[in-house]
Amino acid sequence: DNSAEYRLRAMEVMQLFGPMPTVELLTSLGQSKNEAVRARAAQLMGISKESDRLHEPLLKMLSDTDRDVQRAACESLLRCASLPDSSALVPVLTPLLASSDRSLAWPARRLLERIPAEHWQSDLLAHSDQRVRLQAGLALVTAAPSAEHGQAVIHMTRSLLADFVSDRNFADLLRLMQVALHRCDLPAADREELARELAAEFPVGEPLLNRELFRLLAYLNAQQVIPTAIGLLQSDSPLIERMHIAMYLASFRHEWSAGERYAIVKF
Repeated sequence: DNSAEYRLRAMEVMQLFGPMPTVELLTSLGQSKNEAVRARAAQLMGISKESDRLHEPLLKMLSDTDRDVQRAACESLLRCASLPDSSALVPVLTPLLASSDRSLAWPARRLLERIPAEHWQSDLLAHSDQRVRLQAGLALVTAAPSAEHGQAVIHMTRSLLADFVSDRNFADLLRLMQVALHRCDLPAADREELARELAAEFPVGEPLLNRELFRLLAYLNAQQVIPTAIGLLQSDSPLIERMHIAMYLASFRHEWSAGERYAIVKF
């Protein structure tokens, strides 16, 4: 019947001076009506010597109504020596990947990286929620970079381009492509096809997205965008945007014509 404040202080004292709360006590505290008590209990579950016996309550906390509790449960599972069965963990982890709160989606993705890719790759890369697909793609190329996985992620991102993509998702999509290209040895044919599709998107209306896109096009050496880029240099676009284009134009492997050289030097 003690207040939440007293319970939080008691857990702090038990952690610092002992004895550590038992599995039964932590399980009970994890069902408290107060979200701060539940979150603190979840944190202590992760550092308990018997954390493997606390998989079930931590799984339930992943579906808690409070984000702090969910985040604490993710972080505690990351600290555990072993994880719950993937058939139970992946379904409750999936909604967290779609969270608009990056501080929650990040530990959820890190937890996904610890699960063997064959248990979730096909389902999550084809998920109906774009955020889940992007987070799963990043987890795949982070935890298991390979040409096969890189191709799967690039194929998924190209399929997203065929649908409406919000500005936030488009930025993360371009950054995911950058990571996949950096970590996975993709065949040249895939790079050329990707370059053609991305070149069709340039330029976009949002300056920050345009920077990410042009950086990627320069890496892929998509020479078909050079006339458009030079046209932007000669436009009345903000100076900072034109400077960004001029800086990356130098990275293209291209047979520059006299007119193109003059346009760049004039700028």
